[in-house]
Amino acid sequence: MVSLSLPKPFRAAACLDYLGRSDKEILHRVDSSSVYKLLSIGQKLVLIRILLEDENLTIAPLNHAPSPSIQTYIERYVREWFDLDTELEEFYQSVSDDPVFNAILPPLHGLRLIKVPDLFESICWAIIGQQINLAFAYQIKQNLVLEYGTSLNYEGHSYHLFPKPSAIFQASDERLRELKCSRQKIRYLKIIAEAILEGALTKKSLHQSGYQEARQQLISFKGIGNWSANYVLMRCLGFKESFPIEDAGLHQALRLHYHLDHKPNMVEVRELTKEWTSWQAYRTFYLWQSLGLS
Repeated sequence: MVSLSLPKPFRAAACLDYLGRSDKEILHRVDSSSVYKLLSIGQKLVLIRILLEDENLTIAPLNHAPSPSIQTYIERYVREWFDLDTELEEFYQSVSDDPVFNAILPPLHGLRLIKVPDLFESICWAIIGQQINLAFAYQIKQNLVLEYGTSLNYEGHSYHLFPKPSAIFQASDERLRELKCSRQKIRYLKIIAEAILEGALTKKSLHQSGYQEARQQLISFKGIGNWSANYVLMRCLGFKESFPIEDAGLHQALRLHYHLDHKPNMVEVRELTKEWTSWQAYRTFYLWQSLGLS
């Protein structure tokens, strides 16, 4: 068991609320104070329980006594998952003169941008979510995880890992169609799986490229447009300037908080967000989460 001192500000309840936002989420389990997550580390499946408090975050491996190298991996993963190395006060300072954010910040204060650290999972999630509602996207993800992912049973609960690229690449199109993937999305998922398997697309190379070049790398792949690329750069790579401006949830939040009587079009969205010259990823993330407060 290891305890991490948390950066200020950090609000455990806000992070747990985000992690528990869907009862169809299959890749972690949340209770009133903790989140449970299965990790694949080398050849081992390691289940961890993360107790979240406002001052400390305590990580307890449940099914293994981890070696020092595995413990280091777990700590690094958790720091990335909860974005613990970001100076959140800089974000709050950047929106201090914005009345919309002043209104939504109090209940969200201390919320971290929860990541999807695995590159393949984050791109698949972006592709799956294209042009469908969130509930249906969760159902497709659940179908894929149950069919092609790895699982571990522990004390009456099942814990799951997202499928590896090889599993999706080798899956039959017919079975993927039965799992509610469209023909077009099957093609896109397999393109990405192949690129990752061949080393043509890596998280390290995207990190090292910088935001603009990484975005261009991603949109060079069939099935990844500007929204998908920015979603991945925001949720997986952690680029603060990532801005999925086409996002339907963002538009819904803008309509709500700017008291519009219609869904804003892209010209209006660009006008409403033209002052967002920094922290676009966090602004978007907070607006998404604000929809659950209304």
